[in-house]
Amino acid sequence: MAAAFFIGAFVNPPWMLSAAPSFSASAKTSIALTFLAVAISIAIYGRQGLESRESEARLSVLIKKGRGSVEARNQAYIAKGLTRKAGTSLDAYLDNVHLWLSESHDVSPTVLWVDDDQIRILWERRALERVGIEVIWVPDSQSAFQMLQEVSVDLVVSDMSRSDEKRAGLTLLEAIRDSTGEKWRGVPFLVYSSSATTEQKRNVFKRLGDGQMCDPDELLMGVFDILLRPKGKFRRGVSRRVRSVFGGTE
Repeated sequence: MAAAFFIGAFVNPPWMLSAAPSFSASAKTSIALTFLAVAISIAIYGRQGLESRESEARLSVLIKKGRGSVEARNQAYIAKGLTRKAGTSLDAYLDNVHLWLSESHDVSPTVLWVDDDQIRILWERRALERVGIEVIWVPDSQSAFQMLQEVSVDLVVSDMSRSDEKRAGLTLLEAIRDSTGEKWRGVPFLVYSSSATTEQKRNVFKRLGDGQMCDPDELLMGVFDILLRPKGKFRRGVSRRVRSVFGGTE
């Protein structure tokens, strides 16, 4: 239809009849087809230019998001008085950010973060939010359960101790894993604390958690690792008992 329109427009235009009345019909058709090819080329070039500009705009947004996440990650170290890791640690974090941004996410994943001190986790939250991950903060386990009933959550991050309860994180993990029949029973669970002994980390795994971290990089890369893996798969290192209970695979 479009080709016929362009050919008809150029076969017998007034300028062609007055300038070259001796043109044969085939010559006029050839000229018309040439104009059509030029018009299509211009249209394609214009579209490619538009797509190129759109691609550059998307790339610019991704770069801005990645840079914002890295800046927030750096601030997390400063806020905690820790030595900011560079070298391979930063490279690994950048790889995770790049991998995350290169993936297509139809729906932003949701992280439920339980901590009675939201200032302590401010920069870690921002590092995730700046790459499009939604973070919902609640101050205690009761609020966490209420949120689990209202919102579909892809990951729970919890502190270990709260107020007078030194094992609040483990208690929450146990309660979630004991919620038989609830959709959130198998939700991935990370503990983020200021310190952790080998025994504490072992207890988290025993209670079917995905790990305990004390370092911003460890925590953030743990989050990326969980959110990037296919649904139903568990992180390497999680016990066979976890996989047997919830049906996941390595």
